[in-house]
Order: sequence, then structure tokens, then C-alpha cells
Amino acid sequence: MTRVTIAGIGNILMGDDGIGPYVARILEATYDFEDAQVADLGTPVLDFPDHLDGSEVVLIIDAVANHKEPGSITVYTKADMVRNGVPVRTDPHSPALSEMMLRAEFTGVGPKDAVLVGITAKACDYYTQISDEAKRAVPAAIAEVLRQADQLGIRYSKKANPQVPDIWWDTLAEFAAD
Repeated sequence: MTRVTIAGIGNILMGDDGIGPYVARILEATYDFEDAQVADLGTPVLDFPDHLDGSEVVLIIDAVANHKEPGSITVYTKADMVRNGVPVRTDPHSPALSEMMLRAEFTGVGPKDAVLVGITAKACDYYTQISDEAKRAVPAAIAEVLRQADQLGIRYSKKANPQVPDIWWDTLAEFAAD
């Protein structure tokens, strides 16, 4: 059976950019997956493939900027992610999925295929919380992740006793700027 990593990525200190880890932690708390792991990978950059070593497929959950209504769900394939080549990096922390996928393919470390469940962000500003629009999209994002898991032949079940997701940053009233 295909080994899959379901990876929530994003910066929890940047509003909607933290939606990937948010969804990943809800999935981890409420579902058991066979032959798949759920991981909150934060903001991986060049080490992204190393987190996925041994997986054949990565199912990524992340905020996207695609000119759709905030909270829209869009599915991207690996071909979609690498279509335009490697973008120019604007800062040392911005994860470039196409660069990471090409590196995984070139080095043989990491998955050979990828799917991105993108949640259209409203705002990704430092020291803000996830927008209401992005939070309202969480059930649809989870449904899409489960649909993708079905297509990959991954079996899963809802936990009989779901845990409370460890989303500690969501309860903060405000973030203190540096």
C-alpha cells in the first residue's frame, strides 16, 4: 500500500498561513490513518523532503494566494506545483513547494508525488490569528483531505474518543511583536 504523509505547513504566527498546521492537528486528533502519518511541519524549507523520507506521496495542507474568495478550497497536483519552475525566493523563510518537490525528485529523498489542498488565505500578517473565513473552510478542507486519502487507497477511521487538538496558538488573545 502507498505510504502517505499528510503534512500541514505554514507559519502559525502569520494569520491564515497557519491554517495548514491547524487542519493537520485536527486531523491527528480525530482520525486514525492506516499506512499514513499526519504531521504539522511548520515552515519547512530545504529540509522538506527529509521530513517525508519513506513516503511515496505527500498530501499537503496549506494557505494559498490564488485570487479566489478567502476560505475557498483548491486542489493542486505536483504538476501544478512545478509547472512554472522554481520561483525566485524573496526571503530565507518562504517555503517554495516547487523547489522542494524538484529537490525531492532530483535527490531521490522524499515522495515522488504530491497533492496540495489549498485554502485561500484572507491575510497572512504577523501576529494575527486565523481569519473566520479560513476557519469556516476547515470542515471542507478535512473532507477534501479524506477524499484524497480515499483516492490514494488510505484507510482511515474516526477515533472513538477524539482528542482535543493541540492548537495552543488559537487561544491567544494577542501576539506580542518583537
